[in-house]
Amino acid sequence: MTSKDVTLLGFSQGTILSYAVALSYPEKIKRVVALSGYINERILKKGYANNNFDSLKIYASHGQVDQVIPMEWAQKAPKILDKLGVSNIFEEFPVGHGVAPRIFTRLKSG
Repeated sequence: MTSKDVTLLGFSQGTILSYAVALSYPEKIKRVVALSGYINERILKKGYANNNFDSLKIYASHGQVDQVIPMEWAQKAPKILDKLGVSNIFEEFPVGHGVAPRIFTRLKSG
């Protein structure tokens, strides 16, 4: 692994911070696994939308009955990422504020 082969994995607040670091400094991050969180644009680096996101890939999942972070907040992420041209996958699972076991299978398969 090189310093340019960095993956961030976050859950809840960790996802919010992982999104913020990756979108603010995409030259330092290669992949993000974003579990049960959302993009908080208020904490992103000023001018982040002008970054080059060609090398960044994001996998995100969220529970359809998350009682902590509303599903609607998480569902905004793919729209924001698509607009920025960030390669991303977003999946919903029938769980609350947690990690569905199927996610681990999904991550192992690539």
